[in-house]
Parts: sequence; structure tokens; C-alpha cells
Amino acid sequence: MTANNGAEEMTSTDIGVVELSTSPSGFSLQLAGFGSLSGDFFWTPAKLNSFGGINPGQGFSAPVPTPEPSTLLLFGVAGAALLLRKQLTS
Repeated sequence: MTANNGAEEMTSTDIGVVELSTSPSGFSLQLAGFGSLSGDFFWTPAKLNSFGGINPGQGFSAPVPTPEPSTLLLFGVAGAALLLRKQLTS
């Protein structure tokens, strides 16, 4: 297949499943699995689309919060002064 719509420089990724030309209208490849990161999910063959909703076999967990930067990590005297000043004005 040759792209001629501006995608010429893009690289495709094989997701391990294909949608057949015989797939009924309204069907699409879907992600299934449970988690909060892209690696938690996998592609499945075409099923009735779930436009606007969660796919069958798909669930989401709460993302793991990103820890606040440690106030103990100082970047030299100037960095410490700026960090202290920011904390005092907050």
C-alpha cells in the first residue's frame, strides 16, 4: 500500500490482528485488557464497535500517581534559595 495523503514519512506498527474486508459494517478492531498503561491492553479482531464507550473486555484502573518532587533534592545554593523562596510564598 502506498500512502499519498501526507503519511509517506510515517512508520506503521503491526498490531498483530487485521480487519478483513468481509467484516460487517459497524465492526472495528478493538483494544481489550485491564489497566492504566498502554502495555496493559492488546488488540482484538473486529467486533461490533463501541463508539463513545468502553470496549467489551476492557477496563481501566486508577493511574498510579506521580510522586511530588522531593524538596530534599537541591540544585546548589541558588536552587536551594529559589526552592525555599517558592515554599515561603506558597
